[in-house]
Amino acid sequence: MPCGGCNHGKVQQGAKYVTALTKWAMGGRPTRSEEEVNHIFNNICAECDRFESIDLTHAHCTSCGCRISTDMARTNKIFIGTEDCPLNKWPKNS
Repeated sequence: MPCGGCNHGKVQQGAKYVTALTKWAMGGRPTRSEEEVNHIFNNICAECDRFESIDLTHAHCTSCGCRISTDMARTNKIFIGTEDCPLNKWPKNS
């Protein structure tokens, strides 16, 4: 679903997600720890003006359109170690 403050369409988001998962798989599937995910979500993303909250633990970024949360799942951009913030607020997990 496109986000309210941006114009990321479903097809574009789907293509970006497939690309991200491919890069992640080819990179050995690195992940962030639960502590790292929670820190990034609560202390960096939640404080950003591009953060659009869905509920207490789920949101999406209006800059890139990605789903972000405290979930330890591959549908969460923060969890995937090969992903980073498009605004350079948090790096890839090298």
